Amino acid sequence: MSNPKSIFSFGSRRAQILHTRLRLECSSLNFDLHRRSIVDSPLCSCGWVETVDHFLLHCPLLADIRLRFLSDMPCPPFLQNLLIGIENLSTDQNKVIFSQDYIIASKRFG
Repeated sequence: MSNPKSIFSFGSRRAQILHTRLRLECSSLNFDLHRRSIVDSPLCSCGWVETVDHFLLHCPLLADIRLRFLSDMPCPPFLQNLLIGIENLSTDQNKVIFSQDYIIASKRFG
C-alpha cells in the first residue's frame, strides 16, 4: 500500500507543476482563468466549459490522447483518482493513474 501524497513528486518537474495546478484548481484552463477574471470566457475551444473534469475526462478534442493514456488504468478514470491517486494501490499503480503523460501529450499547457 502506498500513500498517494508521497508520489506527488513523481515525474518531470513540469509535469508535477501542471498536475498540482490542476489538483489545486489554479491551472491555465479557461474555467480557472475566468474565475480569476483573467479571460472573458470559461469555454474550451470545443464549446464546453473547460474545467479540470472536462480536460481530463470529456473534451472531444482530446479523445484520441485520452484513449491512449487513460484506457489501461488499474482503476476507473474518475477525477479524484487522476488528481490524488488511490490509497490502497501501489506506488507504481498510482504513477499510472496520475495521468502526467496525458497532461503533457495534450499540449494544452504549451
